[in-house]
Amino acid sequence: MLELDVLTEENKLKFYRQLDIESDQLSLEEIEQELIRKLSEAFGISQMLAKDVLKSFDHSLRIWTTTSRNGVEKITREEVYEKLKKPSVELVGDHNLIPPFPFFGSRPK
Repeated sequence: MLELDVLTEENKLKFYRQLDIESDQLSLEEIEQELIRKLSEAFGISQMLAKDVLKSFDHSLRIWTTTSRNGVEKITREEVYEKLKKPSVELVGDHNLIPPFPFFGSRPK
């Protein structure tokens, strides 16, 4: 392994002694489904919403665990809640349509 050439022989030996490869693990799809199920149960939400929470969490982790944070190391509870919360207003369809006639008799045109 060429990547280990920068290590001393002693450190290479330490690395190899600690290296443990487990091949009988779940697939990525199975892990995703397990996480969705656990999020759904933990928060009492539908699996569809749990999938959205997982996507948001995954996206946020990619920022929180890299240098994209511009030097900010601490992640606050409020920041986590902000990233994982459900939008307060869900738009369903187009609600800006004008009704075909006035709803109230006192308001005819």
